[in-house]
Amino acid sequence: DRALFLRFVPRCKRVAEAGWEPITHARSNSDSVYVERFGKRYLTVFNDSPRRQRVLVSTDFDLPESCMELVNAQSLTPANNTLTLTLHPETVALIDLQ
Repeated sequence: DRALFLRFVPRCKRVAEAGWEPITHARSNSDSVYVERFGKRYLTVFNDSPRRQRVLVSTDFDLPESCMELVNAQSLTPANNTLTLTLHPETVALIDLQ
């Protein structure tokens, strides 16, 4: 479990320090994919379904030219304040908006 600990604990610490925001100003296009906001910098996107999903996350604010998904170290390029993600069943993405 040490590898999982080293991978996830620093990321969990980052979002906890940023502070949970009750109003996300972001939403997914799926009823089983949930978006939460932490500070002004992070979004978490959780696929609460038993199937892989391609999901669009739209925001009410301007996104930078590129964002980083931190769990898989994947660069994302927004289009029209929308991010496109593919999430496996019951997995989470952590998006750094800066």
